[in-house]
Amino acid sequence: MDDLPALCALERAVFPTFWSEKALRELLSDPKYLVLLHRDELGAPIAYLIGWTVGDEAELARIGVLPEFRGRGVARKLLDEGLEIWRKRGAARVWLEVRESNAAALGLYESRGFQVVGKRAGYYDNGEAALLMRRSSE
Repeated sequence: MDDLPALCALERAVFPTFWSEKALRELLSDPKYLVLLHRDELGAPIAYLIGWTVGDEAELARIGVLPEFRGRGVARKLLDEGLEIWRKRGAARVWLEVRESNAAALGLYESRGFQVVGKRAGYYDNGEAALLMRRSSE
């Protein structure tokens, strides 16, 4: 809970449609959620990951990196850490949705074994499609 203000600030800085402080507070208190916060060398929060597990499946909901820290492998480090934690928790599959136009995220996810398994037309507010991706450890 001590990191709630930092998480809220990152969420607002990274995503145009951001989750409320109340929603973030609730997920921080629920053990099914995984929240990872990445700090720079001075201790300032620069990136985060949010996801959850249900049974033997996990879902990646958010990876956010401040714009000035993108392209430095921070998202990859967070994703790798999240995948390892979910593996240890028994998740056989990890799911996510990503904007069809987000080439950087698609490249990252594909490099970590995610495959496109579906498409959701008109998923985002601007009408853009979401690609549904899955990574199996089976």
